[in-house]
Amino acid sequence: MKRTIAVMTVMMLVLTFPAIAEESRVTPGVSFYGYVNQDYFNAFDSGIEGAWVEPVYGELITDDPELFFKTDQMSRLDEILDRQVMTAAEAAFRGEGADEPGTPAQRVYDLYDSMRNAEEDRDADDARFMAWADLLTQAADPVEFLDAVKYVYRETGVNVLYTITAAQERETNLPLPKVRMAAPTDGLKVALDPDMSEAYGPVYCAAMSELARCMGLEAAESDIEAAWQLQRTANPARPLVDELEDMRKSRSKDTDDSYTPEDYQADCDRLDALYPDTDPTPPDGLNAVDAQIYSFLVYNGMMDNVALPKAELSADLIGILEDVGFSSDRVIVSPDALSTLTEVTEDNLTALKLNAVMVLSEELSYMPDSLSEPLSRMKRAAACAMWGGDAAPADGTDMSDDAMKSQTLQMLFQDQGLLWAEKYYDDSMTERVAELTERIFDAYIRRIERNDWLTRSEKDVIIRKLNGMVRLIGMPDATNCVFPEIIARADGGSLLVNTAALKRAELQKYLNWVNIPGYDRHSFDVPFSYSAEVLNAATGNAGNNIAYNTIVIPAGFIAGMADPEDDAHLLATIGFVIAHEIGHAFDATGSLHNEVGAFENWWTEASRDTFHEIETRFEVYYHRFPIAEGRYQDFNGNMQENMADFAGMTAILDAVDGDADAQRIILEKSTAMVAAVGSAAVVAENIGEYTDAHAYPPVRMNAIISAMDCFYELYDVGPGDPMYTAPEDRLQLW
Repeated sequence: MKRTIAVMTVMMLVLTFPAIAEESRVTPGVSFYGYVNQDYFNAFDSGIEGAWVEPVYGELITDDPELFFKTDQMSRLDEILDRQVMTAAEAAFRGEGADEPGTPAQRVYDLYDSMRNAEEDRDADDARFMAWADLLTQAADPVEFLDAVKYVYRETGVNVLYTITAAQERETNLPLPKVRMAAPTDGLKVALDPDMSEAYGPVYCAAMSELARCMGLEAAESDIEAAWQLQRTANPARPLVDELEDMRKSRSKDTDDSYTPEDYQADCDRLDALYPDTDPTPPDGLNAVDAQIYSFLVYNGMMDNVALPKAELSADLIGILEDVGFSSDRVIVSPDALSTLTEVTEDNLTALKLNAVMVLSEELSYMPDSLSEPLSRMKRAAACAMWGGDAAPADGTDMSDDAMKSQTLQMLFQDQGLLWAEKYYDDSMTERVAELTERIFDAYIRRIERNDWLTRSEKDVIIRKLNGMVRLIGMPDATNCVFPEIIARADGGSLLVNTAALKRAELQKYLNWVNIPGYDRHSFDVPFSYSAEVLNAATGNAGNNIAYNTIVIPAGFIAGMADPEDDAHLLATIGFVIAHEIGHAFDATGSLHNEVGAFENWWTEASRDTFHEIETRFEVYYHRFPIAEGRYQDFNGNMQENMADFAGMTAILDAVDGDADAQRIILEKSTAMVAAVGSAAVVAENIGEYTDAHAYPPVRMNAIISAMDCFYELYDVGPGDPMYTAPEDRLQLW
């Protein structure tokens, strides 16, 4: 959400921190960020001869103006956790603990073992795959084909006819099955651009014809055309938006001069063309800013999730849903998907069989030798279409041992966290952090009750939302996470067998979401925020899922941030981040969701206007603070993080009830936590193209702290100090 405030350019000149010599000591009144972190900055060894760190801002001063150098405390935590994860996993990769079925060590070892012995098991896996494919392709009629689809779905976790996931219904936020036709995404890649479709469509379809022959299918040209058209229409655009965006960013950073600004614009245009043709018209009662938030939700698919009675869908689809175990009597089908859902008939049977085998191969990431030639040519044609020409990168697979270990941990995402936790995590911290979290929630509620501009009904909604926010703290277990049944090679396991086990576990996750009330909001398998990211036990961050009204506080974050000396230290580190994440429930986007996470404008017009006036004050206020001498950040993209920072700091200070020693610890420890060193080049980049949604570190902490009344009492800061803000100008939120 981007807005321009006309008075910013005037306010930017109000506060300028003076440059100081290397040996000088920074005072709290000059820069609290510099005051707290100056010893860290002065001792920082960049390895660059003659370079030193300006302690007011953490800017690396060097004779090389182009030097790009940045490090921060949070990145160091991530690096530590990454090393610890690999250290903890090494024992499992050696087979230690693998003899106990159902443990993280067993799953990690046996998946890794099947991966490194994939070639030895190749013949058996080829036979398995072709047995599934033959069931589909040799079906004599639609009824037999549907029976084969159901069998393969149960065996492999792959539905070759429909893609069935779980999503939140728009009005209630209840998880329901979400359905679209299944077709290989390669087909959509070729069809992205008309020019590319003309160039690579024939290559793709010729390989498709050869694939049919390899499978013993008698496919006429009309069958190939029908299969190709299904791929072009059955895949909605959204699954490829991120892929194309990543491609565009990758090519824009390429040093090759052949990638011109015109090429970049062409990629942008292709990306724009993928956006779904959805009506973004907001409901009545939203102003221009909130309408942008609504449009954001439309783009992310949240507002497309409209459920239909299951009885209105095709008999084929109903049969598959019931066979696999979805108990819901309603199903989410987007309008574009509804137009492509179809009954299986004699006329479309061959085309569906052809697509079924391609979907199975794609979903299981497996190409049997007998089909690899046409499948590879189709994937190559799709990659060239996706990249806009023959410059598509070659499809190379890293088969090194390190790569297989890394892939194993990616596939067993939660198990890597559990292995880490067994070695590095003190589980008693879970209960302690849970108690600390409740203190923060209580502080929020007390502040809301004291608020003088919200109506009583609005306060009640906020308090219900706070009380109803799910707290996922610590580590996943069998009650809140689905673990796959990985099979040892001695018991018949192989890479293909275990890949199918992973897909079945994914299906079970969706079944749990839909069939078990409340499971979705209490599950560690829930996606983080609006992205596809899922947090595991070792993830070095906490998160807020606005759409589920859930905060996730993983064990890795707790262990990395914990300073268990006393509660004040915990509040300053873990508590500040937890309170920040709770604050996201009431930032510009979160504040338009209710206690179950559904989109709802529960505000009165007057209160919402007051909220937007506060947003404007935030933007103006933050522009007072430089990120380096005479340089100021563009805050158009940071509003929500700044508001969450401010709400979080006020909450944890409220939680210590005026204890001056605890207040001092909170201000200093939280400021030390975000210390960062960046070169002049980093600072210059962050003025115009800062990609982090948070404010640049010196601004992030100085702006918050100069608005806290206790700061002036604790550090004797007054008029004339650069950090001083008059009482009437200090930010207020809730």
